[in-house]
Amino acid sequence: STTLTFLRGAAGAPLPALRIGPPDATPVRGTVLFVQPPGDDQPAGRRFAVRVARHFATLGWASVIADPAGTGDGPGWIAADGGLVVDDPDANVDADAPLPPRLDALDIWRGDLLTAAAWVRRMSDGPFVLIGLRAGTRLANDLALALDQLADGLVLLEVPLEAEAPGTGLPAPLARALAALPVTPRPLGERGVAPWLLVAQS
Repeated sequence: STTLTFLRGAAGAPLPALRIGPPDATPVRGTVLFVQPPGDDQPAGRRFAVRVARHFATLGWASVIADPAGTGDGPGWIAADGGLVVDDPDANVDADAPLPPRLDALDIWRGDLLTAAAWVRRMSDGPFVLIGLRAGTRLANDLALALDQLADGLVLLEVPLEAEAPGTGLPAPLARALAALPVTPRPLGERGVAPWLLVAQS
């Protein structure tokens, strides 16, 4: 079954979350949160995520594809200086009105993904896996670190090489901030179990 839910995002705006899973009466064996690449790679990343999520659904897994603010169908846009602008949907449109304040895109994306992860994990007591694609691999690993070993698995697909600019099409300040995020998992701590890690390059 496929459903679209709007969660409350970190900027106070709706956070679109597409759930693709087995039929409603079927027990969910595990859950997946796809972390899409921001920028020009996002449409292709979304198509890949939907295709894989549909396959996972046949195996009894539920997947969620969320669009953080300024990406995909998420509200707002990325300004030329790399800041995130999120309009108030209830505000009157006035050409002379000042633009809404710039927000820190990475902070909002972190908050949106944490919200989506908490929602996904409530769907099943089974394993919870994060899958990041391209520049989304850095966000996925950043999310895994924030979750502090609550993810059972971390899959990083097509990790951008050091010479590449993560987040093709993003303003330079935001692309640099995204590139600075690590793509190495947290070492095993005294409490909990480190997630298993899969890295795949073409």
